[in-house]
Amino acid sequence: MKYQFNFAFDDRLIEKFDNKLINQTILVIRAVMDAIILAEKNRVIFVTDDPEAKELFEHTVIGNGEFGCNDECIFIETSGINNKIDMGQWLEWSKGIDMDFSAMVINPPYSIGNKIISEVIKHLTDDGKAVVIQPLGQYKQQNLYEHIEQFELSDPKQFTDAVITENLNISVVTKGKQDKYNWQELVLESCDQNFRKFYDWNIANSRGIKMVRKDYSKPEDFDVYKDFWETCKCFSSLGGGGFGENGGGYRWNILYDSSHMNAGVGMIRFNTKKEKDNFCKYWYKGGKGKELASRVALGIHMGGSVGPDTLLAIPQIDWDTIDQHPLWNIDVDAAVLDTMGLKWNADKIKIIEK
Repeated sequence: MKYQFNFAFDDRLIEKFDNKLINQTILVIRAVMDAIILAEKNRVIFVTDDPEAKELFEHTVIGNGEFGCNDECIFIETSGINNKIDMGQWLEWSKGIDMDFSAMVINPPYSIGNKIISEVIKHLTDDGKAVVIQPLGQYKQQNLYEHIEQFELSDPKQFTDAVITENLNISVVTKGKQDKYNWQELVLESCDQNFRKFYDWNIANSRGIKMVRKDYSKPEDFDVYKDFWETCKCFSSLGGGGFGENGGGYRWNILYDSSHMNAGVGMIRFNTKKEKDNFCKYWYKGGKGKELASRVALGIHMGGSVGPDTLLAIPQIDWDTIDQHPLWNIDVDAAVLDTMGLKWNADKIKIIEK
């Protein structure tokens, strides 16, 4: 079944609801196994865009007298013109809800997860809770993260065919604001904790060096001697380049060749040519996922996007003078880490303090 769990939350879900899911009215979005389990002792409104999930719930629950007769299944049609996915019905449905729920289990379409959850939690009872699974980035707009009561990372392998481009997590969300987490705390908790010392240092010593999005820019929009640009996919573990010698970014930054500019690029503007040249030596030291620059970039799990959070993965050091470090011409990564008061552990898995 499309974009459904390979298993139900089961005990984990019940625990998050304090074992009180009996005789409640529960909304379940795109989590068919949970819908079936919860329907044994509750009234469930199951909403899905997958025909197989709809058929399974209707056969197992609605067509089975032992479950009672008050459960419902709502099917959302997402097939648009020319077989393109159309999320319009999801948004229309979320804005037309006319009842309240004491609990929710939500596995939304991730591209519009923020919009759907922002609408449906308005229909939680005052003491109700929603268990939500979606990428972290969907909580940023409208400050939805302020409604998170509990937060934990999840394993993307529990989905059969969904493409997860950033930190997947299971969160407990409430109708009212919790103000338990700020955005930076959530981002840091979601990063690769082997590099936490690196990210923390960059925050504490920020110089404002980050990659900003510059989509569909032209070569004349950049200063070839001061502007470093690369594909936005350099932060994605699912593909794309960003660190090799054959990409458009390398050609621009090292060879001053503007003939291979990508549509989706991120840019760092340096003050001088020397700063940019030193940064390029660090960035292009090795292939993707092999050396420090790439490993810490992939470790913040941003997928194919760039923005303020890239500051975590870009050393906030003086790039004008780093080449004076005694290790610079021996081991660029060691020189950068040493400047930050850090180093690799013995097997180069974790960054630690010197």
